Amino acid sequence: MKNYKDLYKLIESLKNKINKLDKKQYNTNINSYRIINPKQKNLEKKYIALLFDKDFKDLEDNYSNENFNSFIKLNNNNLVINYTISFNIIKVSNKSNICSISLGIKDKLTSKIKIIKGSTLYFDVSNKSIIVDNKIYLTNTIIYDASKDEELCMIAELNDVCNINNKKSIIKILSI
Repeated sequence: MKNYKDLYKLIESLKNKINKLDKKQYNTNINSYRIINPKQKNLEKKYIALLFDKDFKDLEDNYSNENFNSFIKLNNNNLVINYTISFNIIKVSNKSNICSISLGIKDKLTSKIKIIKGSTLYFDVSNKSIIVDNKIYLTNTIIYDASKDEELCMIAELNDVCNINNKKSIIKILSI
């Protein structure tokens, strides 16, 4: 019962802050990043860490992983995190092939990653009803109460059947 009360308090607090936004009495900050598929993957690992780029000028496919960040430093605020990812299908198969995408937070003390509850999306690449022109599009929005110096990351399980279209994948973070 206590968890529900905490959730309702957080929702009420968020509603109040959104009302203040509507009245233009509250400062907001929106940060946008491209979501990048890493060039070199460790084939022994099941999950990969996606990369972020704040510079939208260079949309070339000739990039190296050194120019991008694996983590986005968060402010001590309530955040609305919205992302849209476009996946290019590499291999089409009738056999079920489940992929996933998740948002994670890096623990400050242990440097371990914890998945934000409710942020994981699963999709089956063999499901032809979600494929449009050899692409799958996913969109998700998460509300998160960030603590000081937390870092956000994005983790994917793509099974070499799809990759991310860097030109059409973006994450936006609204601090309120």
